[in-house]
Amino acid sequence: MHVLTKYREMIDMQTPEEVIWEPYHETVIRDLPAYCSSGRGIWRTKAPLIFFCVVEMYNPDRVMRQFGLKQRIPPLTNTSKELHKIDLRGKTDKDWSVEHSDYVSM
Repeated sequence: MHVLTKYREMIDMQTPEEVIWEPYHETVIRDLPAYCSSGRGIWRTKAPLIFFCVVEMYNPDRVMRQFGLKQRIPPLTNTSKELHKIDLRGKTDKDWSVEHSDYVSM
């Protein structure tokens, strides 16, 4: 946490010319190792990302410009408030595959 302020300052000081607005554009990724672009076919898949108790929707339609595409007004996204209330400070024996079965089936 002690470096958070410094990182924020660095980001705030960036000029538009210093930002790579299309990080997945062919001119950027062609020089990267193959493992960086493997799976390109699913980069724009709208899906839940699940890691034990954490579930976040991946909504690439909200950042189409990054993929070199025209950005349209994205649809509303529903972020579950219940998922953000999960607290793992206490011991839990939950089976997260069962707990998040709806997201797993998506």
